[in-house]
Amino acid sequence: MNLADTMADRHASLTRPALVWEGRDGTRRTLGFADLAAASARHANLLRRHGVGPGDRVACIMPRVPESTVAMLGAFRLGAVHLPIFSGFGEAAVARRAADAGAKAVVTHAEVRDRVPERWDAPVAVLTVGGAGAPGDTACAAAVAAESEAFDPVPRRRDDPGCCSLPPVSPGRRRRWRSRRTSPPPYGRRSGLAATCGPRIPSGRRAILGWGYGLVLLWRSPWRSGITAHMWEANPQPSATLDFLARHRITSLATVPTLAARVDGAGGGGGAAAGPSPSVPLRAVASR
Repeated sequence: MNLADTMADRHASLTRPALVWEGRDGTRRTLGFADLAAASARHANLLRRHGVGPGDRVACIMPRVPESTVAMLGAFRLGAVHLPIFSGFGEAAVARRAADAGAKAVVTHAEVRDRVPERWDAPVAVLTVGGAGAPGDTACAAAVAAESEAFDPVPRRRDDPGCCSLPPVSPGRRRRWRSRRTSPPPYGRRSGLAATCGPRIPSGRRAILGWGYGLVLLWRSPWRSGITAHMWEANPQPSATLDFLARHRITSLATVPTLAARVDGAGGGGGAAAGPSPSVPLRAVASR
């Protein structure tokens, strides 16, 4: 099995969007499941060209942009291990996490490139989205465009790692990476999200407002069932979030615990927002 097939390829014939992205300035982009499958194949080919293979770690330090999901699916397609790193960390924190996991490649964005080291103790390929990046980086836009859309997902065992997470620990302590299996049961059952936004809500819409390993679980839930997910680039506040949820008729919200509690407290969890905010059709609020 392969998570890229589970999350994108098998839904390629669907006409509804896989991802609806809204930028800070209101710009919108829509990607279908076929688009995700093709883009992740190109990305997997680029990773392989840089020497990444099955089992290798690929760090991803990205803001909330569609390319972050393509990078995740591209790593899965190749059979590599996806390592999400919070883009708010500083250079030293990013370097420690990438080194501790033994990352062979780093995918980042020009907007946060200054948080990624320019020099590494071991050879690391840096792929930069949204610009040329630093000297020695590979500019993703041109490089990916030159790659083929043909890349069959690499079969993985159910107990092979698909994602690793390096939680914060005290300075000086060794970080231990935690592997997550590639199969649906561990992702769905252990996270408690499959029942919330999977087959039981076949016509639902999911909003993803968060970061880190939780993002992998949260994307995993709607896309395993072919459900549309929305990504919002803005730093969400409760009232603006309720407006966003109502505007897109979101039925399930996945976000960081602090915002989840504030949205639920503002009325989002019950379906009717307090004050001037419009009512929202939320059936579930989840956080990781």
